[in-house]
Amino acid sequence: GLMNIIRFGLTISFIGVVVALTISTLTTRRIVRPLTELIRAAREMEKGNCLVELKHQSDDETGVLTDAFRSMSEQVAKRTVELQSSNEQLQKAHNELDMKVKERTAELSHANELLLQETFMRREVNEELMKSREQLRCLTANLQSVREEERTNIVRDIHDDLGQTLTALKMNLLMVADDLPDISAKEIAERLRSEAEIINSTIKTINKICTELRPSLLDHLGLGAAIEWQAEEFRARTGIQCTVTLTPNELIVEKNLATSLFRIFQEALNNVLQHAKATEVKVSLTEHDKDIILEISDNGIGIAEEQLSKPYSFGLLGMRERVLSLQGDLRINGSNDKGTAITVIVPTPLQESWPAPVSDVSAQ
Repeated sequence: GLMNIIRFGLTISFIGVVVALTISTLTTRRIVRPLTELIRAAREMEKGNCLVELKHQSDDETGVLTDAFRSMSEQVAKRTVELQSSNEQLQKAHNELDMKVKERTAELSHANELLLQETFMRREVNEELMKSREQLRCLTANLQSVREEERTNIVRDIHDDLGQTLTALKMNLLMVADDLPDISAKEIAERLRSEAEIINSTIKTINKICTELRPSLLDHLGLGAAIEWQAEEFRARTGIQCTVTLTPNELIVEKNLATSLFRIFQEALNNVLQHAKATEVKVSLTEHDKDIILEISDNGIGIAEEQLSKPYSFGLLGMRERVLSLQGDLRINGSNDKGTAITVIVPTPLQESWPAPVSDVSAQ
């Protein structure tokens, strides 16, 4: 009987253990599987995969937790999409703003460059204006000085040459009148011939003064003839060879323009004589496309660039002012030991509209 009781007890114990194990296994599956699935889903979300499929469904606590996790995953996914869209819009706005900033920066940079250029140009213009004013003051003072010097020369020529000649003529005539009763007709004729020579000398002096003031050739035969005469006179006076080329040979030039060009030519020869140390001068006067072109070149020592802008280069200033009054262009080119070339280009004017020439006193 005791053995049966023991066996029965062991059987009951074994059955209890099996039942307990079965219940434990079922309970473990029901709790652990949903938790494992939730852990897997959490790790997927951690990797960035917000839409995780959860298969577990139940009415117990694990089911409620799974449903809550599933809802949270959907909300996170939706919010992620919204954030991505917001980020894209924000990036687009940032790019547009960056583009506008770059464009505005470029505009401001360009405006700043223009402002700097304008400032630099204004500074240059102001400097040129100040230089022009200084040159104008110097030129005006020089013109006054030259005018007074010219008046002095004219007075001296009249007093020394004409005055003395006329005085001598007067005295000789008075002597002839006093001696008239005592001298023969032959002696009277000889004395009168002598007086005639004095009168001829006086006429030559008068012609010389008039020619220096204004060559009659300029009015009667034109600019070309006046330039040829002046070139020959310059060669005879200085020994510097001076050749003239006229194209065409008989160039008709308006009076005021001819006067200004002739004075420019005189001033150029004066500069050659004073500064160039040249042995040869070449002159050409041509007409091309309704422009008059006067070129004077020499084989002298040349002219430096800084000499062209000196305020006391009165000869060059005078030529510039004359050319400006003619609405023309003055070009001066020179280099060391290679001579200097002066080119004057002026339009042929309408006679009735052409301005009066610059005062001639600066040319003497």
